[in-house]
Amino acid sequence: MLKEVDQRQHPGTTEAPISKRAKGLARIVGWVALISVALLAAYGIWGQMKQSQAARETLEQAATEVPTVRTSLVETVTEPRRLDLPGTASPFDSATIYARATGYIAKRNVDIGSRVKKGDVLVIIAAPDLDQQLAQARAQVSQLEASIEQAHANAELAKVTNFRTSKLVERGWNTQQQGDVTRLTQNAQEAALNVAQENLKVQKVVVARLVELTSFERVMAPFDGVITARNIDVGDLVTADNAAGTPMFAMDNTDVLRIQVFVPQDAVFALKDGYEAEVTLPELPGRVFKGKIARNASSLQPGTRTLLT
Repeated sequence: MLKEVDQRQHPGTTEAPISKRAKGLARIVGWVALISVALLAAYGIWGQMKQSQAARETLEQAATEVPTVRTSLVETVTEPRRLDLPGTASPFDSATIYARATGYIAKRNVDIGSRVKKGDVLVIIAAPDLDQQLAQARAQVSQLEASIEQAHANAELAKVTNFRTSKLVERGWNTQQQGDVTRLTQNAQEAALNVAQENLKVQKVVVARLVELTSFERVMAPFDGVITARNIDVGDLVTADNAAGTPMFAMDNTDVLRIQVFVPQDAVFALKDGYEAEVTLPELPGRVFKGKIARNASSLQPGTRTLLT
């Protein structure tokens, strides 16, 4: 009997130690988690305190720090001030050549790239209408010269007639009416002579103008330079109209260049005409061209506040 009772109670006695072990393990895990949370919270609070302390120290340092100031003696600058500015190079002389005589291109002596001297003939324009006008004007000059001779003869005849008639009137051999007629006739003939002389002067001016225009049939270079553009060829019609004239050539004088720079406002009063300048070009590395300030605009650009120099 006793053995049977012990065998029935044995299973109950083996479950109790396992349950206690599980409860103990769970309690340990809970304490570990609680301690971890407490440590994390303490670390966060400690970090906040460190940041607050650092901020207070920074504020105290800024409030109590003595600034450092660098000083230097004011001295007169004897060395020249140097300005490096971008510039634009352009020919010293540049011209677009138009026709001053209406006609056809009879001969062309130059092309793009041709180097010419002042006075060289670039093209010859055939202008028969202009030549005919000149011939007609010269013929009218000859006609007016003949009319002047005629008017001069009439004036001399009227003068002689008036002289003789006035003598006859004084002696009573002719009427006063006839004396007035001859006197006024002389005045009229002398006035006609003056008119003919003035007409000759006017016609000579017309001839001189046409001669000047016919001289433009030979288009000449206005200065030494190079032809940079050509817009005509032999046989082309060119007109001398001011509004719709024909641009025949463009030429530049590149022997001397003009460099234009825009100087900032703060350096305007430091510049004077005649100051030396050095020009460098990226296309010609290592080469320096000497120049001088020739002139400036004497007025700042409203938009950029710079001085064209």
